[in-house]
Amino acid sequence: MAQPDQGDAPAVQTAVDQAFLYGEEAGAVVAVDEDEPVLQPHADPEILEIYLEEAAEESSAIRQMQQEWARHPLDETALHNIRRSFHTIKGSGRLVGAIKIGEFAWDFENLLNRVIDKSVEPGEQVIDAVDQAANALPELVAELRGGPAPQADTAYLRGLARALAESAGDPVVSRRAQQPQPGEAPVT
Repeated sequence: MAQPDQGDAPAVQTAVDQAFLYGEEAGAVVAVDEDEPVLQPHADPEILEIYLEEAAEESSAIRQMQQEWARHPLDETALHNIRRSFHTIKGSGRLVGAIKIGEFAWDFENLLNRVIDKSVEPGEQVIDAVDQAANALPELVAELRGGPAPQADTAYLRGLARALAESAGDPVVSRRAQQPQPGEAPVT
């Protein structure tokens, strides 16, 4: 299938938003149905408070390390540390009952596992996706504290991480532009 001409794409779009929008081909990003609760009802408040502090610290660490990794994509130390932080957020989150943030972190940990095992290249789409996840994590922590739902499209970001993890380094197709934002009418 021929791909649309990119000549009209604004230069400021990210690599993810520049991806072609065509058909239901392999590598398309499909938003994850996020029907998981933010927090399981059995969560221990004391353990949750400890987790919230840990998640906030790990989120901050991811942000800092991701900036270094973006400058030096072959820096395996930064890559391994980012993956470890996502692993910590996932594992501790699942333990305490913070399901939504735990599953979000798992999708990015899995993506980074594919980069580490060299089945996915640390290309622009992967680095941009991790950057978007790093920006979304503080919003997920705030939501867990009882704040508003994240402004970041976490369902889309999870789908993006999954598509990239399965891509074997091939570009993925962004479906984001065709998905309505909360409160908007569907695009036809």
